[in-house]
Amino acid sequence: NMAENTNITEKKDYKKWGTGILIVVVILGVLWSIFGGRKTTVQKVATSNVSNSETKKSASKTFKTGEKITTEVAEVIIEGKQVKDKLMDETGYFENKPSAEGNKFLILYVNVKNLTQEPLNLNSSSFILNASNTQSFSPVTLLIKNSLFIDAINPGQQVKKLVFFDVPTAVANSKNLKITLGTNISSKTSENKEIISVNLQ
Repeated sequence: NMAENTNITEKKDYKKWGTGILIVVVILGVLWSIFGGRKTTVQKVATSNVSNSETKKSASKTFKTGEKITTEVAEVIIEGKQVKDKLMDETGYFENKPSAEGNKFLILYVNVKNLTQEPLNLNSSSFILNASNTQSFSPVTLLIKNSLFIDAINPGQQVKKLVFFDVPTAVANSKNLKITLGTNISSKTSENKEIISVNLQ
């Protein structure tokens, strides 16, 4: 009898061990599915972040007239525009006329602050007028007070400038004009391809 009893208890122990092992396996399976699953989602998130930052490099940002644009090197505000048939210098003697019959001057009022520790150069490539995907214009240099020429803005200095475009009347009066900031006032290196533009309304 004693021998039989010991056999029974041994069998019960095996059953206990069996269920114990089963429970451990189930728990391991659950843990693996939670943490194993998490790892894969973390990797997915990481790869999507990389692709986002890559697309950002060639992305474009569009602002409105009057909005403050903070770039890597400057604070820029395109304050507004005006269209004129001719422009007088401050003496009132010298008259600037557009280069061609049927052209007008589009005047841009810009405000630029240098955010770097070095002089920031403004020139005719700093502001480009886009009339369409195919038509773009660079500023012209006029001998008028505060006209954009080749200006070096000292660190921390803020300047207001007039930018002149000599364009056909249809372009000057267009409602779909954009100003694109040149790389010299939009980024530290010309490699940053983010296009910053302002809708002229």
